[in-house]
Amino acid sequence: MIAQTIAVPFDTIHLGDVLTMLVILVGYLTYRVDKKKEERIIKAQKDTQVLMHVENERKLNTLLDFQHEQLELNQTMQHDQAVLNQKRDEQISELGKQTALLSQMTEMMDRRLNRIEDQQDRDKS
Repeated sequence: MIAQTIAVPFDTIHLGDVLTMLVILVGYLTYRVDKKKEERIIKAQKDTQVLMHVENERKLNTLLDFQHEQLELNQTMQHDQAVLNQKRDEQISELGKQTALLSQMTEMMDRRLNRIEDQQDRDKS
């Protein structure tokens, strides 16, 4: 038996070849569609993370600004309280001086009254 070779023209296309190419084409297109979906999902996740990061950063900045305002307010209140305490201390000191002066004046008036009473007693006797 001699092997017979059947010559098949190069440009002849069979149904099996077409189906094989269609399967490969559909598989490739499915792969590309899946890849695009994955890229969109990853991009959406990244965008969401960036958005969350920006939002968190904005909230932190707002909290930081509020904390700075509270610290400034606290310092202002402490300064005002120190000024009030100093004024109160000055008033207490002034009242102490005035009380001491009134005490001295009262003692002097008491001595004067005692002298006047003594002189009146002498004049009567």
